[in-house]
Amino acid sequence: MNDKQAFWCILQSAILPVARRAHADLSGPPAGPGDQPDEAKATIAGTLEQAIAKTKDSEPPPDEVGGGAFWRDFDAISRQTRKKVSWMFHLNFALAVGLAALFLVGIGGAVLTAIAARENIWPVVFEGASAVSFVTLLVTNPQKRVWAAIRISNAFDTLSLEYRTRIQKCTLSGTIGNKLQCCANEYKLFREDANSLFV
Repeated sequence: MNDKQAFWCILQSAILPVARRAHADLSGPPAGPGDQPDEAKATIAGTLEQAIAKTKDSEPPPDEVGGGAFWRDFDAISRQTRKKVSWMFHLNFALAVGLAALFLVGIGGAVLTAIAARENIWPVVFEGASAVSFVTLLVTNPQKRVWAAIRISNAFDTLSLEYRTRIQKCTLSGTIGNKLQCCANEYKLFREDANSLFV
């Protein structure tokens, strides 16, 4: 999985629950005692439900889903995304440190055994170059994921700083349909900007 796919996988897992809450808000009963059911809200809720069903893994959610989630709670998306990126970073950092320590302990043990026993045990310890290549792959793969987590975090923070105020402006004016359309437009721009960061 490349950085772009990892970014959208993490962001999608934050967007979908918020989009489902937006759908529940739109398809729920009227807010107040005198409120009548809104035909436009029902139509928007149906469109959002269909878009949620079409969402695919590791791809950006459709504009309706992203717009509905941005309208419902952009800050919840930000918190959840940062939490998941932090988890990805810490897990892979611990794995990289653990594997590097294991690798160094293996080398140290082989050196000490060779000095103490006066025998060449390197072929036994590493079973040739293929084992060294395998261990190198194990050690470097979590490091790549650590760097990917850092890149994803920086990309999301850059985008969220810019888009938070734009989303707030969208949620302050017009009808619910206009607010959702504005948020969907902003999400489309967000998606384009995010994809340009992972070229």
